[in-house]
Amino acid sequence: MTMIIQPQWLLATGVSQKRVDLWIAPLQQIEAYNISTPKRISCFLAQVLHESGNLQWVKELWGPTEQQKKY
Repeated sequence: MTMIIQPQWLLATGVSQKRVDLWIAPLQQIEAYNISTPKRISCFLAQVLHESGNLQWVKELWGPTEQQKKY
């Protein structure tokens, strides 16, 4: 059984309703990337929510620093 990301999961983590409405459809496409087990979904969501500030940011907030230019 495949688990698809549910809006209430995002709301429970503090994501605003506006951001949930904007991102739920793209996030539900994770199966195309073989993210289909509970463990993979959990890891994926944890990383995405952390890196994006609960779906607030879609690009780096700082830089480019010299280190980033070399990356």
